[in-house]
Amino acid sequence: MRSTQGMRSMCWIVGVLLWVGGCAQEPEPTAPVPSSVLDREVVHLDLPSGPGAMAPQLTGSGDDLVLTWLEPTEDDRHSLYFTTFDEGWTHGRHIATSDDFFANWADRPAAIRAHDGTLYAHWLRMMGEGTYDYGIHMVRSSDDGVTWQDMGWLHDDATPAEHGFVTYVQEPEGVRAFWLDGRAMPGGGDMQLRTTVVGSSEPSELVDERVCECCSLDSAHGRLGSFVTYRDRSPDEVRDIAVGAGGDSAWTGGTIHDDGWRIAGCPVNGPAIDIAEDRVVIAWHTEAVEPLVQVAFSDSDAVGRRFGEPTTIDDQAPLGRVDVAWIGDDHAAVSWLDATDGGAALRWRWIHVDGTVGPVEQVATTTAQRSAGVPRMIRHDDMLLFVWVDDSGPATVLRSGRVQIPSFG
Repeated sequence: MRSTQGMRSMCWIVGVLLWVGGCAQEPEPTAPVPSSVLDREVVHLDLPSGPGAMAPQLTGSGDDLVLTWLEPTEDDRHSLYFTTFDEGWTHGRHIATSDDFFANWADRPAAIRAHDGTLYAHWLRMMGEGTYDYGIHMVRSSDDGVTWQDMGWLHDDATPAEHGFVTYVQEPEGVRAFWLDGRAMPGGGDMQLRTTVVGSSEPSELVDERVCECCSLDSAHGRLGSFVTYRDRSPDEVRDIAVGAGGDSAWTGGTIHDDGWRIAGCPVNGPAIDIAEDRVVIAWHTEAVEPLVQVAFSDSDAVGRRFGEPTTIDDQAPLGRVDVAWIGDDHAAVSWLDATDGGAALRWRWIHVDGTVGPVEQVATTTAQRSAGVPRMIRHDDMLLFVWVDDSGPATVLRSGRVQIPSFG
């Protein structure tokens, strides 16, 4: 990343999207993926979603876990629903139904609860004639999702262009959103990364003026502020992972690691981030030389601004679609989709901050198609919660499961 300095592309995807710094220490050796997969018990959890459910998204922290998803209606529209977690997933609650949803597997609606209890949610709504002319429509609820009030666009422009891939963080004064913003593209400009506090009357802030156009973002908030991670884009089409951090006057940051993945189009495969008291962890997928899932930790005296050498989590033809969560003072969990002979598998493994990794563990099998979506993982108490799309039948179905976090002594 170059803070407010550029990098750009046309979003290249096979098919169409619809429906679809310095090192603080010597690098640890890259860990090979074991040939066997540990068969830890996965406790399956009932979800209140119906046939055709897609685009799951998990947000929040602690006890404030919110899961959203889309479902098709019988009259060819889409509905947005949410549920929360309390020893299990609660009954599903309706947010909105519309015939102008931009519904797809990669750019997912979401909801989050602010510290004052207010729920905010968004979905993608068409705002022009072009395939990707869509915006981010916001609503809010002060009665736990019983009723919702229209807030209009999240972004402070009405340009008919792509706006999406939203990620939220809870800040002390409210909820901050980050998103990909295409307002400059109709005039020949680049996809931007922008941010604002939801509901603020202040203009949105530019984080990076040239980024990859359709890789998802992720964000986290800690004692030193909010951080966002994303796939950057250099003038010569290198699309490595960057992180942005809020400062007194501007958003600053840099590239996590110089993978050197040069690709003439967006791979639709974004990074994931989590933050502990004094350390940030980021996981991502790259194919600079061969497909890899990697993870890196920030130096404890430069939280989120300098990262050590990455450790390879999987080098056996992973598909990416990663997630990451802290599961102890010195351990994080990384999840991803792995290619298999019959399709794909949702897998995870733990990693210590020194680069030591645990065994690969399998949660579920799925396919390698885009209809399998982007699996989600989050920590809740002493468990890891997973949500994924089962696309093995005639209609997609959401599944959920949990595994016990290992004891590290």
